[in-house]
Amino acid sequence: MKKLTKITSYVALVLVIFAIYQRLNQNSDLKEQINELERANDSLQAQVDSTHIKIDGLNVVAEGYKLQIEEDKVKLADLQAKADYYKRKYNEEHTRITELSGDDLVNEFTNAFD
Repeated sequence: MKKLTKITSYVALVLVIFAIYQRLNQNSDLKEQINELERANDSLQAQVDSTHIKIDGLNVVAEGYKLQIEEDKVKLADLQAKADYYKRKYNEEHTRITELSGDDLVNEFTNAFD
């Protein structure tokens, strides 16, 4: 009976050692998976950072275009004012000339070359 108790103790000890070995082996697999996930996370973070840098660059370009648009709007407003001024002057002169009589028109034409 003592031999059976000793054998049972040895078997139990072997089972406990095997269970501990399994746990340690399982922990190393988990550590490897964690390391792989950390590497993947680092890679993704690098891609995100790269994308943010590209976005910042595009935002700078967009701001430059916005400034150019504002400058062009000012120039166009100036050109529109000039166009309106010349159109008004043309219409005034056209109206003045069309209202001239024949003699006045001849005098105006003659005086233009003096």
